[in-house]
Amino acid sequence: MRTDLSGLPLPGDVLERVANGPQSAVGGQSVVVPMAWWHRNLEGLPGRDLFGAVDTAQVSRRDVFTLASASDTNDGALTLLWWSLAWGAGNRLRLCSQRIDSVREDVRGAGTTLRRAAALAGDGPGAAFRLLAGPDRIKYLGAAFFTKYLYFAGCGRSEHPCLILDANVALALHDRGWSSLKASGGWGADTYERYVELARRWSTEATLAAGRTVAPAEIELALFKLGRADR
Repeated sequence: MRTDLSGLPLPGDVLERVANGPQSAVGGQSVVVPMAWWHRNLEGLPGRDLFGAVDTAQVSRRDVFTLASASDTNDGALTLLWWSLAWGAGNRLRLCSQRIDSVREDVRGAGTTLRRAAALAGDGPGAAFRLLAGPDRIKYLGAAFFTKYLYFAGCGRSEHPCLILDANVALALHDRGWSSLKASGGWGADTYERYVELARRWSTEATLAAGRTVAPAEIELALFKLGRADR
């Protein structure tokens, strides 16, 4: 049975995490990226040169946001995808080669799809999700990673509606009352829309409770950390 989210309260442990951390902590969340691996595997593709300076680097959300303004071009959208994947995968590169190969099969088509998705993301997270999950989808690029792309396309603006939905976030939501949500994936656009609406409502409630503005991305990051701890 589909969980009614209208009365699902802001969990106390989510509020505790966002109340104790500044909003800037979201942009500072970073991972170690194997830059040389990406430079080697992106040969001949747009955005490769940005990975060429060092073997590894600490990459933050804030770093990826700096590339988002160029997502209104095919090459810029592909570059943002690589960095979204690199940040999301870190040293766990499972399926990253397959995702790159899928783009390589139709670089123009993939770039066009990503550019259109980035444009849709600002007003319609559901529409952007449907595009990347639909007939023009990029093979091996599931929701856990393409929602990262949609999120980063917002340049870090708190009013941008797209958020990351991955297994850790889903597990935390499931364990905190959204019992019909599967942590294993298989989420549709309707589920994604409900998630971003819930996170926005919770951010409003957290703002009132914490006495400062709490962005929806802070709710997402708190859920991610709680879900990882729940495993």
